[in-house]
Amino acid sequence: MIRINRVDGLEFLRFEDSDVFESGSGAIRLHHVATDSNYAYTNSNNGTSPIPLAKKSFTRTAS
Repeated sequence: MIRINRVDGLEFLRFEDSDVFESGSGAIRLHHVATDSNYAYTNSNNGTSPIPLAKKSFTRTAS
């Protein structure tokens, strides 16, 4: 299994041997056949390639 121990970058994904356990009350278990990783999103999270914030383009009027 691949376990996500920290949300920061791809270097934190680790292959681990683990027993699959039954999900308890209030928990879910997901089985992924395929996933992907968005390189730009990963780099924006760790600050390598920051994404500039959009400027506010709306106004508020009284009704």
